[in-house]
Amino acid sequence: MAPEPPDGYRPDITSILAQVNDNQVETYQADGRKKIEELYISYLNLLKNKEWEVEKVADSKTTWHGQAVSYPILAFTTKIKGSATYVLSGIHGEEPTGPNAIAESIDTLSEMGQKKSIVLIPLCNPLGYLRNWRYLNKKEYTDLPGSVGMSVGDSEHYLIDPKDKTKARAEKPANAECAALSNYILQVSRDYPPTMSLDFHGDVLVPKGYIYSIGKDGEKDTVASQILKILETNGIPIQWEGKTRFGEDIVNGKVGPQEDGSIDELISARKIIIDGKIVPGPGAARAFVLETPDADIALDKRVDAYKAVISFLNGY
Repeated sequence: MAPEPPDGYRPDITSILAQVNDNQVETYQADGRKKIEELYISYLNLLKNKEWEVEKVADSKTTWHGQAVSYPILAFTTKIKGSATYVLSGIHGEEPTGPNAIAESIDTLSEMGQKKSIVLIPLCNPLGYLRNWRYLNKKEYTDLPGSVGMSVGDSEHYLIDPKDKTKARAEKPANAECAALSNYILQVSRDYPPTMSLDFHGDVLVPKGYIYSIGKDGEKDTVASQILKILETNGIPIQWEGKTRFGEDIVNGKVGPQEDGSIDELISARKIIIDGKIVPGPGAARAFVLETPDADIALDKRVDAYKAVISFLNGY
C-alpha cells in the first residue's frame, strides 16, 4: 500500500501566499525568469475554476543568505478523476522554461480541467528555482566522484534494483522533498491512474533538443513524434539521431526507456517495491521528458514552444 505524503493537505490560497511572501528573498532573474511569487500567483489562479483543487505535497526549506526560507511544493488536480495526464516541471532549478510556460498557460489548463483528468505539479523544486540551483544542495550538475546532487526527482527508493529484484535501488529516499513527491505520485495515482506524463526540462549543455520516451512504445511512440514536431515548428532545433551528452542513443529524436531512478521512471513503472514487496506501479503507458537546448535560445522562445505543447495536450 502506497504511503501518504508526509505533509499532504489542502491549504487555502491565503495561507499559501502568506508562506511565499513571508520569505522576502529575491529570485534569480538574470535569465529573464518570473519571480517565484509571480509563479505561485499564476498557478493559484487555476482555483478560480471550480474544476481544480490544490494540495500541499511538502514544504521545501533551507537557509539562504542567512535567512530561513520555506516554499510549498504544490500539486493541482482536477475534480474529474480517472485516467489522467500528468504534467511536471521545475525538477531542476536552473531550468525555468517549464514553470514559466505553465504560469502562462493557466487559461489553457483551466479549459483542459473541464473535460479531462489532470495532475499538475508545476514547481517541483522551488528552492532551486529561486537560487538558480539544479539541486537542493548543489548549483550545477557534476559527475565527479563523491559529488552527489540531491535531486527532488529521485525515486530510487521505490524502483526495483535490476541487479537484485528483491530490493529497491536505494535503501531510503535521497531527501525529504523526493520522498514527499514520490509518495504523492503513488497516492494520487490511486484515483488518477496516469496514462501519459510530461516532464518539462532543459539543458544549457546541448545544442539541440530531444525527448526521453520511457513508456511502453519507447522510441516508436507516435505522440512523442508529434511533440517533437511541435517543438521544431516553434523554433526548437531537434537532434534526430546520435547520442545524448550522457551517451544514450537518440532514434528519430527520441531516447528510449532508461533506468535513471527518476520520478518519471516511477510514473511509468509497472512494478515497484515497497517495504520489500513487489507491487503494481503507476504504469503510465506514455511518459515523456522534454529537453530543450537552453544556452542559445532565449527563454521567451522556449516558453512559447512549451506553451504550444500544453495547447496540444488540450486538444489531444
